[in-house]
Amino acid sequence: MRLHYNGDPNSTLNQVYSAQKAEYDKVYRPINQEMIASADSTEMVDSAKANANSGFDGAKARESRMAGRYGISYNPIQQKEINHRNSAAKSLNYDDVVNRSRLSQYDRNTQVMNDMISVGRGIDNSANQQLIQAANLQTQRENNNANISAQNDAAQTQMMGSLASAGIMALAFM
Repeated sequence: MRLHYNGDPNSTLNQVYSAQKAEYDKVYRPINQEMIASADSTEMVDSAKANANSGFDGAKARESRMAGRYGISYNPIQQKEINHRNSAAKSLNYDDVVNRSRLSQYDRNTQVMNDMISVGRGIDNSANQQLIQAANLQTQRENNNANISAQNDAAQTQMMGSLASAGIMALAFM
């Protein structure tokens, strides 16, 4: 960032603000937009729905192999009861996994928004502090200039008084 000071503090402050805004738009705004878009994400829930019952298919195949290996056969009533229990367990597992992922997704989205709010507050506080500091520095400059002007006027008045006094003394001795 290159600034050109032309004697006007407001112009310099405007240059600083413009440069910082350009940097913000270039670096931080795309990240903020991405974060805001991800705050409505449903990735965890979608993934949970797709993978919730993947373990049941493998377990069913293992159970069938084990039963065949050991010569176990089920009568139709037993098979119906096993299928009913497996179906109920599969439904409960699916609901549990999806509900847990919804809670996790909600917590994650809420945390992203809270983090964004905290960052925004930090930027706002920092900006306010810098503006207050700039205003205080400007007031200090103006007070210093007023003091210097007053001292200059006092010195000129003293010098004029000294000259007048010296003139009166010179006339007195003539």
